Amino acid sequence: MLQIATIPSTLMPAAFQPASPVPTVSGQSIAKAHWGPRKRAYFAAQWKAGMLNVEPTTALAALVFGVCVQLVRQATNELQLLYSAAAQNGVPATPPNPIESDWWVGLSEPARDDFVRAHFNSVWASVERLTR
Repeated sequence: MLQIATIPSTLMPAAFQPASPVPTVSGQSIAKAHWGPRKRAYFAAQWKAGMLNVEPTTALAALVFGVCVQLVRQATNELQLLYSAAAQNGVPATPPNPIESDWWVGLSEPARDDFVRAHFNSVWASVERLTR
């Protein structure tokens, strides 16, 4: 007999979800997996719902943010240089939290959008710290 996994029609609110860690899958493994469209769609829905983390490849990050791969590589190198220089000077290598600064408040909305596009991982880490 064919068994079909049932998917709930609605996702549970975050307050009712178990506090277990969210599994992570790499963008590389997604690219190399021989998953059919339904399985990929299921994982995409889990990702969208925050039930799955995806470690993006450079190509995936470029696609999501609508920039070329070379710009993502350049920005990645700049971040690595910034954090390695900070670590050498005894400064913790955690991303800064610009949202709580006067600098952020003074930015226009388009400037904030540009900053978020350029520093998405740092901003996302701040959001996760503040919402835990």
